Amino acid sequence: MSLKTADVRVVDGAAKSVRAIGKGNKERQVPLPESFGRVLALSIADKYRDEFLFAKKTGLPTDWPTCREGVS
Repeated sequence: MSLKTADVRVVDGAAKSVRAIGKGNKERQVPLPESFGRVLALSIADKYRDEFLFAKKTGLPTDWPTCREGVS
């Protein structure tokens, strides 16, 4: 997943949605739950807009299998 902080839409201190590029290079706006949006907005507040949301220690984006392992 290569989502960057610039892909998160923050309004009044809460992340409202994330812009994701899916199959066929289609852009989608994914809405976020209010409680998660507040936490996400706080966690990205001090990050640069070009930083990855889910990054390895090297700063490179994680791959999809790695993300899935962390969730399960």
